[in-house]
Amino acid sequence: SFFDGIMRAVFGTRLSKANVKPYDGQIFEAKDPYYGNTDIAFMNVNVPTVQGTTKLTEDAEAKKISGYNGGYINLLRFGLVYDTRDFEPDPNKGVFAEVTHERAEKAIGSDFQYNKMFYSVRVFYSPFPKVFEKFVLAGKLSFVNTKGNAPFFEYRNMWGTETNISGLGGRTTLRGYMQDRFVGPAMGFGNLEVRWKFYEVPGFAFNLVPFFDFGRVWDRAENASLKDYKYSAGVGLRIAWNQSTIIYVDVASSRENSGQVYMNFNHIF
Repeated sequence: SFFDGIMRAVFGTRLSKANVKPYDGQIFEAKDPYYGNTDIAFMNVNVPTVQGTTKLTEDAEAKKISGYNGGYINLLRFGLVYDTRDFEPDPNKGVFAEVTHERAEKAIGSDFQYNKMFYSVRVFYSPFPKVFEKFVLAGKLSFVNTKGNAPFFEYRNMWGTETNISGLGGRTTLRGYMQDRFVGPAMGFGNLEVRWKFYEVPGFAFNLVPFFDFGRVWDRAENASLKDYKYSAGVGLRIAWNQSTIIYVDVASSRENSGQVYMNFNHIF
């Protein structure tokens, strides 16, 4: 780190192997449409059914995707961070911005060669410090762009210097949608939260957190626009235990799912 810790550089590597298992041609038990779900259990009929050609196989044969047979993914990583947060686990003010780059390189044993850039900024602001002990407006914007011969299963992965993020959908991106619901070579998303401490007892502080999430994917970064975003909303409870341990419960809804519940440690940003 440098400049009194406000700026820091991060270096790393990742060595991994992915296995892909298509289900084409496999036999599964399926219920007969007429006699498979009667009120008399022992009379129900199950029919052996052969799985046809999957969408995964179709896309691979059409050369729309790489990575159908899995393979080694070996990466070199570099990141730059700008951080002025007053308290990292539960900030009241400050900015956290990062840019990371990942390079998959055949020279270090990777079966694929591609670049991935990740840009993210978080802002924390307390508009009424004299009125509320804790009332924080928090926002995050992120964008990732993958170029080159990347396998389809790597599009979802976003490397942040503090945490790894996976796809659009799920507890860290678009709450209210299923995990990795939207994935593509270019992805953008944002999270907006209001964090209000409404009650406190020795050792514990309770915060109400309404939130709004939005995002979408594109085939190319050049196609990115402000149109046709997916969005979701919800409310959460944050319990600060001895200030630095954050326990959270979020309930979110979207156009596809309602009342999805997430429980974990730490703020999502």
